[in-house]
Amino acid sequence: MIKKLILAFVSSIAIGCSTVVTEYIERSNSFDFKEIVSFDSIETYGFKNNRHCSIEYKVCTNNLLGEPLEKNKLRYEVFLESFSGVESTVSLDISKSSLPELHSGTVVLIHGFRASKEFMLNSTLYIRMLGFRVIVPDLLGHGESDEDKEYGVGDSKIVNEIINKYENNTLYIVDNSMGGTTAMHILL
Repeated sequence: MIKKLILAFVSSIAIGCSTVVTEYIERSNSFDFKEIVSFDSIETYGFKNNRHCSIEYKVCTNNLLGEPLEKNKLRYEVFLESFSGVESTVSLDISKSSLPELHSGTVVLIHGFRASKEFMLNSTLYIRMLGFRVIVPDLLGHGESDEDKEYGVGDSKIVNEIINKYENNTLYIVDNSMGGTTAMHILL
């Protein structure tokens, strides 16, 4: 009898903890990207901000579209500070003549939990320099999407619609963290 009471007590604590964790995850907003990239920078880098509303799934989200860069040289620096206060710099300085060969096709970059399309922009510059078009969507419940979070599974349907809207040749998918769940479901 005591074992059953202990088991019932432990089970109720576990259920309570999972409820608290679930509520925290559901209420979590996207990280602010304004210290990483500004709206002016997005436009300067040649990205088009598009809104996609799915008629079938009745949800809307934004995506950035960037055509291959025609520049001969690319240089940027990003200054980062960790939660512990440690600062670091990430920089890129390349020229087209140093690249092995230019490519073609489309690369879809899918961000992780609590991020947004803007967090992927530095990576897209290099990919665009290689000759690729890039599509960077906000997952549902992230960035400029006012929808409920779908944790990758429901996102795949919307991202697939966005891909079909712009893509007509070779497709590559690059994901980060939770974006891997979306990528996996797109490929299924």
